[in-house]
Amino acid sequence: MITNIKLRLAISIAIGSIFVCIEPAYAIDGKSTIDFINADPGYNVLDPEDHKKEVDPGDIASTTGPLRIDYVPSFTFGDTRITKNTMVSKADAQLLHNGDGPRANFIQVSDYRNTGTGWSLLVRQEHQFRNDTQAKAILKGAVLSFDKAWSGSSFDQSLAPNVSKDTIVMNNIGDTYPLATAEAGKGQGTWSISFGASETNPLGKETTLSPKMDQQNHAELDGSFENQPKYRNDAIQLTIPASTTIQAGKYSTVLTWIIAELP
Repeated sequence: MITNIKLRLAISIAIGSIFVCIEPAYAIDGKSTIDFINADPGYNVLDPEDHKKEVDPGDIASTTGPLRIDYVPSFTFGDTRITKNTMVSKADAQLLHNGDGPRANFIQVSDYRNTGTGWSLLVRQEHQFRNDTQAKAILKGAVLSFDKAWSGSSFDQSLAPNVSKDTIVMNNIGDTYPLATAEAGKGQGTWSISFGASETNPLGKETTLSPKMDQQNHAELDGSFENQPKYRNDAIQLTIPASTTIQAGKYSTVLTWIIAELP
């Protein structure tokens, strides 16, 4: 696939002739040009490990336009027992309808501007995990972290955006954290940014998914995905310090995902 290449062809032809005239003769060379662009295919969500296949991850949150976020995940950490020690919960891995999973949690970005100017993907946590049904029920000091990021596409990996090689630790609520950056000439087309990987990933990445088991050591099933077995993803964690006072209940936060053009 040709990415952001403008090919101009100058074509000229000279034919020998005999001129018998008083006025001078003039010849002009004309130019022919052809521009190759990436047409926007208007993809839905693609399998992050096989971009030739569309998949159904359930509810989809997305933006619009030639530079857009096609999909972001909703992280679920499931039931966690309260203890007096520091607690580390692993996110549930992404399941897909029709049995096309499990997959590591991922974001999908598309860039069909045909400018090659690049983009940046960022995330911000709007408030601390809290239980809105109980006054002052907040997980003080709880920290989200993302690790083992990688990018996938049907485009050549030489055109891939740069993803963070370090663990992204969201220590400061309200701060914006960069997840991936496409330099000029890169990141065009459709790309998945995954945190962790399944054992079938095409790049040989370390597997971070493992089956979730209940207290009886039975596989936990997800009724929202045709009772498929649940998996945990070690690459996405929520750490709650031992000093945090926890009331039983459901806690949540809001993540804002940002796609920004580079100057």
